[in-house]
Amino acid sequence: MEGFPGKHAKPSFITKWWFWGIIAIALVVALVPSRSQSPSSEVSSATASATTSATVSTTPPSANASPTIDLSAQSQQLISAIAASTNAEVMGTETFNPYEEHKQGGPHSRVEYRLDAYKESAGVHGTINGVSVDTVVYRNGKMQRVYLFGNENDVMALYPQVAKVLDPSLSDADITAAVTKYQTDEAKTQTDLLSLSDSHRLMQSDSIIGSGNDCEAFMDANTGN
Repeated sequence: MEGFPGKHAKPSFITKWWFWGIIAIALVVALVPSRSQSPSSEVSSATASATTSATVSTTPPSANASPTIDLSAQSQQLISAIAASTNAEVMGTETFNPYEEHKQGGPHSRVEYRLDAYKESAGVHGTINGVSVDTVVYRNGKMQRVYLFGNENDVMALYPQVAKVLDPSLSDADITAAVTKYQTDEAKTQTDLLSLSDSHRLMQSDSIIGSGNDCEAFMDANTGN
């Protein structure tokens, strides 16, 4: 029987159950680390996402918002600048809301204050050198207007200073020409004397109406702020 060794050789180890058992265990061991890392990576990803969200959510929503404009402060600065230009003081100042003033029929009410442009506005009333002065700031601080009322001579004495405060580009010659044209007009009614002058840059409209103790001058300028 020695001539046929193959028939009496021991079976190959690959047919043994323990061999395949070892293979199975090896596969399990090889796969387990890969699977255990997956939840960890998911947690890291979730943590990073949560951190990013937290960073974004803590950003102040008003960081890029436009700063709030204090219209009352601007109106007060305007009347103070007019007084300073004449080396005078503002007497008896009062603050008011033009839109509400018209609705309630207040002492500083004017017909134009009924317009929507004055819903967000602020006014200051005072007296400078005997002249009643109202300053109004509206349209988010871009527009400023001044009303002067009183004796004709007192109003016209203050008129040039107000014109310069509202529109510094106005020349003395153009301002003097406006005053002269009003004073020599028998009707005592002039409009757009400054806003149509060659030197104006900011003045949008203006007028001088009345005489004696009932003279009123008005100027409206676009500050461009």
